Amino acid sequence: MTELQKTITPKIVKKLAKAGALTGLRDIASQSHQFWSVVLEQVRTVGSLYGFAPVETSILEEHKVYADYYKNQPEELERILVSEFGGKALGVRSQLLPSVLRHYAQSKIVETEPMSKWMYIGNVAEIEGNSSVKFNYQFGYEVLGTFNHLSEAQVISAVWDLVMRLGLKEESVQLDINTSGDPSVQSA
Repeated sequence: MTELQKTITPKIVKKLAKAGALTGLRDIASQSHQFWSVVLEQVRTVGSLYGFAPVETSILEEHKVYADYYKNQPEELERILVSEFGGKALGVRSQLLPSVLRHYAQSKIVETEPMSKWMYIGNVAEIEGNSSVKFNYQFGYEVLGTFNHLSEAQVISAVWDLVMRLGLKEESVQLDINTSGDPSVQSA
C-alpha cells in the first residue's frame, strides 16, 4: 500500500463527497461520459492527420493578456474570473485562443517557423450573468504566421472531417468561420 493510499481513508472520502462541486462546474470522467473520450481522441486524431501540433497553455494568465485581446469587446472581458496574486491581476481563461496567441508571440515562433499549425484543447470557465460560473471545454485548430489559402482550407476541412467522424448530422452543425488576423488586430 502506498503512502497516498494510506492517507485516503473512508472518512476523508466521505468529507470530500459532502463538499460537492461548485454550481456551474462539472467533472468529466470517462466512466460516466464514455462519448467524451471518443470526442477527445477524434479531435487529436484529426489534428494529427492535418498536421496540427498540440499546444497546451496555462489556465491562468496575467489579466493584461485578456485586457489586450478583448480591448474592443468589454462584455467579453467582464466574463473573466479575476483574482489578485503576488500583486498581479490573474484571469482564468474563458477562451483558449488568447493564451495560444500570447505563447506564439512571446516564444517568437514566427522567427523560426513562418507558418505554424497548432491544435489546442482545454478547460475554460467564465462568469455568466452576475451569479454563476460556467465551465466548458474548448478545442481549436489554428494556422499562425504566413497566410495561404491552402492552410485556411485545411482548417475548414479538418473541422468538417471531425464533425463527420463524430457522426453529427450536417443539418445540426453550423460552421462559423472567423479570423483574429484582421488589420486592427495585426496592428495591436
